[in-house]
Amino acid sequence: MNVYQHDSADAFRFVLSGDLSGAAVPQLEWAWTTAVSVLSGRPLIVDITGMSGADAAGTDLLSRMKGSGARFTGALPPAAQEYGS
Repeated sequence: MNVYQHDSADAFRFVLSGDLSGAAVPQLEWAWTTAVSVLSGRPLIVDITGMSGADAAGTDLLSRMKGSGARFTGALPPAAQEYGS
């Protein structure tokens, strides 16, 4: 999993590429927690176009991110469809 972070004046963006599983899950969670601390009212946008899949922990993290207000762009891969949009 590669996580690219783009901090701009209008939003903070994560661009995810690869499989969100195993050690990648706590790494993304740490990045997310850090990003939330600097949002200052800006939206958090998560581009999941490049994801190839996610395990249960990965889909749980995406769900928590969405529940906290993160906006998602792109379609989930078939291996992560149980998360929903």
